[in-house]
Amino acid sequence: MKNRTIYIFSFLIISSLSCTNQSANPCTLELVRAHQNKTIIPLVSDCDSTLTISKAYEYQKILVHDFSKTNQIIGYKAGLTSKSSQQKFGANQPVSGVLFSSGFHKNNVIIKKSDFINPIIETEWGFYLNTTVTEKTTLDKVKQLVYQIVPVIEIPDLRFSTPSKCKPVDVITANVLSADVIIGKPISLHKNINDVNIYLSQKDGTILTKGKGTDAMGNQWKALVWIINNTIDQGYSITPDHLLITGALGKVTPLKTGEYRAQFGTKNIIELKVVE
Repeated sequence: MKNRTIYIFSFLIISSLSCTNQSANPCTLELVRAHQNKTIIPLVSDCDSTLTISKAYEYQKILVHDFSKTNQIIGYKAGLTSKSSQQKFGANQPVSGVLFSSGFHKNNVIIKKSDFINPIIETEWGFYLNTTVTEKTTLDKVKQLVYQIVPVIEIPDLRFSTPSKCKPVDVITANVLSADVIIGKPISLHKNINDVNIYLSQKDGTILTKGKGTDAMGNQWKALVWIINNTIDQGYSITPDHLLITGALGKVTPLKTGEYRAQFGTKNIIELKVVE
């Protein structure tokens, strides 16, 4: 037990030193400052020519550490889970980020557009697990871990100055553009979430986008396995209080003022109002 205590203490010291060194990096300082001030996010790939996927997640951890001083981690998100989004950003795999309490809402919420810079709106499925998970899972085991499935609207904030130049590593360093999520009522665990038709529409009934669970990695359960495993790879544990969202279903749409309605199947609906 004594040796284990020494090992853990040593690991925390090394991690702290590593975090301090990274925090002094000019690229990191600019990134953190942008998030603190809610301003345009810099493309870290322009600042750090050696930026890799693994290094990008280290940058993200610095950002998450800073944000966690005033916000609670309430979940984790997958991004770039569709072929079209990966093609847009030149990615060959999904990316993951962290969700915070300041952006968590329930149904029938009013959102201020002025709180964002370049917001977009997406429909997704969300999952809560029935136990704390600290090890990776597999496709044949993941359903046993789930105790609740909820419909979700996510509002990421695409705050890059030049989104067309954005690379997957930039998306990662920016915490996958994490901002707000709105959750609806849980659905039956026996529902085939891959086949449920999902519509996002305006108040007048104009349909903005239509999606299905298969839009994310071809299979919601495969996408859930990915976000669980990648979250574990980044050194986090997942508790039953953490929401896991698996990526956009249907087209991504710019967020404008007005009233929105997301319908998941025939009965489950999320509504929100966006004001200036």
